[in-house]
Amino acid sequence: MYKIKKGFVLFILTFSLILPCFASFGLTKKASANESISSKYIKTNDETILVAKRVVQKLADNVVFSLSLECSLEQMYNTALWVSPELSDLGKMEDASRALIKIYEEILAEIYNYNLTDYYSFWKKASQNTNATPVVLPYHIKQVRRLLCMRETIEALLATDSFYELLDEDDLQRIKKEFEVFSNLILSSIENTPKDTQSFILFNQYRSYRESEILNNRSFSFTLNGVTYHNDSTVYTTVGNPVTTYLAESELSNAYIAAFYSNFYGQPGFTDIVKISDATSYYNCHAFAWYSTNPGSKWIGLNYPSSNPVYYGVEQYISDAHCTSLGSSDSVAQVNDIIVYWVNGLPAHSGIVVSTNPLRIESKWGAGCLWIHNKSSVPNSYKESGVVNATYYRYSRFHNYQYSQVSSTKHRALCTVCGHTFLESHYYWNNNNICSLCGYISNRLRNQDEEDCDSCTHSN
Repeated sequence: MYKIKKGFVLFILTFSLILPCFASFGLTKKASANESISSKYIKTNDETILVAKRVVQKLADNVVFSLSLECSLEQMYNTALWVSPELSDLGKMEDASRALIKIYEEILAEIYNYNLTDYYSFWKKASQNTNATPVVLPYHIKQVRRLLCMRETIEALLATDSFYELLDEDDLQRIKKEFEVFSNLILSSIENTPKDTQSFILFNQYRSYRESEILNNRSFSFTLNGVTYHNDSTVYTTVGNPVTTYLAESELSNAYIAAFYSNFYGQPGFTDIVKISDATSYYNCHAFAWYSTNPGSKWIGLNYPSSNPVYYGVEQYISDAHCTSLGSSDSVAQVNDIIVYWVNGLPAHSGIVVSTNPLRIESKWGAGCLWIHNKSSVPNSYKESGVVNATYYRYSRFHNYQYSQVSSTKHRALCTVCGHTFLESHYYWNNNNICSLCGYISNRLRNQDEEDCDSCTHSN
């Protein structure tokens, strides 16, 4: 039983009608070096899918994302991190955006099982309820509302920096079509839709808001290799230490790209290096090693000018409880460990160990190329008096949660590494009555949904 405020109902009815069409919004991005995944989406039993489903359900149930909220997309995202701590882990998974697309496709397929015209007609009648009698929400109305909230949650998440930058051109073209389908399906289900209402793709609007925020929040900028950078957003280490990131306004010139290759490849002291990808201004070594090997447009830290070093961010990762210092001996290094090159007590360079016998490092040299190289085969700017001074670290970007039942409605999540803990509701998907995290079996889940169902014919 729900008491419905008239204003809230009118908002639901009119929300899709008053939103402007963002048909001209650019859904184009630089093509990723990754292989097209148009026919290679991850399977539904993939761990990323499971984490993404839990996150989407929690955020949708709490209506974290809404264009009616008077706050920025970044503020909504920070609220989402509080509502669903696993969102931080999801944002670090390289296939996270594709998992969200997969779930979106499932939601779109499921919504066809319901009559949306009946859904919007129900809310229209509810808005005309002028007495104090509580409005009963039938089962199918609650289900449609849940699906629509999940739809908005996914479009909003994909518009945030953490997930948007994981999308390549193939991904964008795919979701553009699906967003249009969902939008048209809703518009065709609402009676008396104004003729000039063409589309309301929530993703476009959220992304437009985010780009406006970026323009309005620039408070610091610098120029490097002919490219201007400005402060962009904040990312977080596993335990939540904030790290400032910077955004390049343009790509390097062709001359710079060619020089970053020819100045090193085949030159004395660099005969062992292998190029993985061309130079680019959009990310640097620290973003690659610490944030993600697919960092998108993230530049972390800067040591120019040396007399006034800009906030690095690397120390925030090193001080994280999920990061362990292994020392400087090459014998301790394992594949996927991170190596930091120190100059005058500052982290001048970071890389990832990709082989231990022989020891090989993968790292990006500033705005230059991404290379695989020997430990000592790095530019002199990463050495102290021509000698490498490096430390190895082992860092986990994800919490290691264990779940235990607390009550019939909640369980506790506890990270076995850092002790981070929180209470949350049991997690069910597609009306299953078993919590997939702690294993609690609820015999009342279906019954609770059906207590106030007076107009549908589903069976237990």
